[in-house]
Amino acid sequence: MKVSTLDHKDLIHLVYVSKAVRLFSEEDHITLLQEAREFNSQHNITGMLLYKDMSFMQLIEGPKAVVKELFSKIEDDPRHTRVEVLLEDIILERQFSDWYMGFANLKNATLSQEQGYSDFLKNEDNLLKLAEEPSLALKLLLCFRAYS
Repeated sequence: MKVSTLDHKDLIHLVYVSKAVRLFSEEDHITLLQEAREFNSQHNITGMLLYKDMSFMQLIEGPKAVVKELFSKIEDDPRHTRVEVLLEDIILERQFSDWYMGFANLKNATLSQEQGYSDFLKNEDNLLKLAEEPSLALKLLLCFRAYS
């Protein structure tokens, strides 16, 4: 179901990274996705979540007030720590309008042979590079959207 972008002129997207406080099981992922998709469908939020080796990267997009309120809840979520915003911008249209919450668990991904592959989610120090050049995070998320 495609989400309309015409009903809000104050759309933003926000990209952040964080570290899980423990390894996520398959059940943990399912619970997280069910919660996110239910909330997002009710509040006109779309986006994508990546998970690899206890590292999260997420893009959320929607009306500014709702995204800000959701992000406040995300920051307080005890399942992760070290939440850092990489990018927050006004947007004219959604990049993930078909997804109330796309998800990729990169645990078993065999992306290392793909052109443009980066393992920065595996190396904690590399997450700091995203803070220096946040557009890389958006490019990564858009690549996953394109191949999903």
